[in-house]
Amino acid sequence: MGRIPEDFTEWLVLSTRQNTSCGKKTAEWLGQRHNGGQMKDLQRRISLTAGLAIAVPMVVGSGIFGLPGLAIESTDHITAFYAWIVVVCVVAPFIQIFSQLGMRFPDSSGIAGFAAKGLGAWSRPGFTLVACGALAIGMPALFLVGGEYIATVFSVDPAHFRMWFAILIAVVTTLLNVSGIKNATFVNKAVVGIIVLFVMVLVSVKMPSLMHESAQLTRDLVRQPPNLAGVSLAASIIFWAFQGWENLSFGLAEFSNPSRTIPRVYWSSFIVVSVGYLTFAWIVSAAHYDGVTVSGLSGLSVFLGSGRVRFVLLMILILILITNANSWVFGASRAFFSAAKSSLLPDFLSKVNRHEVPANCLIVSCVFYCAALVGIESTQVVSVRTAFLLTTVSFIVLYGFSVVTYVVTNHISFLSVSCALLAAAGLAFLIPTFSWLLLYPVLLFGTGTIAAALVQGPQKQTAHSWPPQAGGND
Repeated sequence: MGRIPEDFTEWLVLSTRQNTSCGKKTAEWLGQRHNGGQMKDLQRRISLTAGLAIAVPMVVGSGIFGLPGLAIESTDHITAFYAWIVVVCVVAPFIQIFSQLGMRFPDSSGIAGFAAKGLGAWSRPGFTLVACGALAIGMPALFLVGGEYIATVFSVDPAHFRMWFAILIAVVTTLLNVSGIKNATFVNKAVVGIIVLFVMVLVSVKMPSLMHESAQLTRDLVRQPPNLAGVSLAASIIFWAFQGWENLSFGLAEFSNPSRTIPRVYWSSFIVVSVGYLTFAWIVSAAHYDGVTVSGLSGLSVFLGSGRVRFVLLMILILILITNANSWVFGASRAFFSAAKSSLLPDFLSKVNRHEVPANCLIVSCVFYCAALVGIESTQVVSVRTAFLLTTVSFIVLYGFSVVTYVVTNHISFLSVSCALLAAAGLAFLIPTFSWLLLYPVLLFGTGTIAAALVQGPQKQTAHSWPPQAGGND
């Protein structure tokens, strides 16, 4: 019996028999290099433009196209628009916090590492598992949104076909990431331009026809006081639309000149995304007075006209959603890569290929996503809305402890105190909405912490000075 390869991609190469031309092409494509059995690390190759090409599509995608309908469906058009404004205000201080922590701790542990720096090394396994658990359930939901839109384009029943289209998106985006960061960001750069063009076209077409409705919406926003319970509920859904910057943090180990690039990427992408989201939210809420009902994951498609124009615009939406998935696959693979480096996941997942990307993580993750999609659609145990909420509450926990790290690693100033207080107030507003769903990140944290303690035994952990100091790569 031959040896069992430690590296998953090496196993794929061996399984296709390298002595055949097919096997040689497979080996060349996977590009696996072992360097004498030693693990290589991620390289700093992401520039400012490449970072923006990852960040903007990572945030813009299922949020802008799926969540306006879900938010209005859960509340009403007035409450939903208030919620968009609230979430923009809640996220702003976190952009400052993430950019500052990213400069100090630019490694692949991302937001899980940020959270752990404030409590000590003992908490890192728990927070890492919270991040992995959030992505494990959130990624299939993300793919399902894209699958639903593709089903809409081809006029087939989403209930029967969205799973298969979701699996197709998962496979395509995984292959694109395996081919290297340069190829992945090239596609993203093109789509960022399409996103900007799409928003401009939609605004230029819809806003003139909604002038009367916009005036009515303005009057109602002034006259009608916000329903705080409803705003909190809608904000808990909409918050998913702004998730992405924490996932971007898992890729900070690959940013060149991190002290300059990281804050510029965070703030530039935040401005672009916020303007686009608020514009869409306004159009959706104003359209209510025109008798247009937007609900469900693909509700925004009602604005896209009919015939060939509708088909072309829906194809553009699908391209944007695929690029959004492409960016999330990038970030999620780095989170799993970091977990493997921390011994929470099998060691072979901490390998990189000749393109310096974690190919093993990408391939294994894709297999898991596909299995999860089949399970979700077959059993209907977890709805897409619940998956979004579980992902959101998990990241909100990581947000909260990142604030703690920001406080203990920063010199006291008006800016740092203001950011911390605003971030804490925003989280305090959102957290009560999740109720029993908070058990999910709590159980993940406890499981990760206990598992790490059992593996490490009674050995004393080190490298958890207080307050934590800025570090480099893992």
